[in-house]
Amino acid sequence: MLLAVAGAGAAGAVARWGLEQAVRAGLRRAHRSRRGDGSRRATRAVTRLGGAADGRAPFPSAPATQVQPGGTVVVNVVGCLLAGWVAGASLPPALHLLLLTGFLGGFTTFSTAVLDLAQLATRQPGRALAVGGLTLAAAVAAARCGLALAGAAGN
Repeated sequence: MLLAVAGAGAAGAVARWGLEQAVRAGLRRAHRSRRGDGSRRATRAVTRLGGAADGRAPFPSAPATQVQPGGTVVVNVVGCLLAGWVAGASLPPALHLLLLTGFLGGFTTFSTAVLDLAQLATRQPGRALAVGGLTLAAAVAAARCGLALAGAAGN
């Protein structure tokens, strides 16, 4: 069972990476459609705003403190919604362990979220507190929605 949970965690990490890439790509497309020129400088700025959930800036020349937690926030809120649903669903204990501890444990990124906030706090402490508070509120609301969805589905 330990190997299955570890494998599920790896799958969750891959899913997290995919979602983060989609968030970044969406931000780039949205910015290009507004500007129409797709300049390299503008693309870099928008990519930084999207955030890199691995805790590093998206371009090697940019200092790590320029990371914005956008991608990490999306991943963690979606993960909390799914965790709420799994926790509220009537699942066999082994599947519960596999999904919550394995897949969603690999999918969500608490340590990365805290690192992003710590880096943001060195430059903008007020913004870091706001982002942290809003992230926590959104995550709790998402988990409650997941629990409600599981209950509504009769699980």
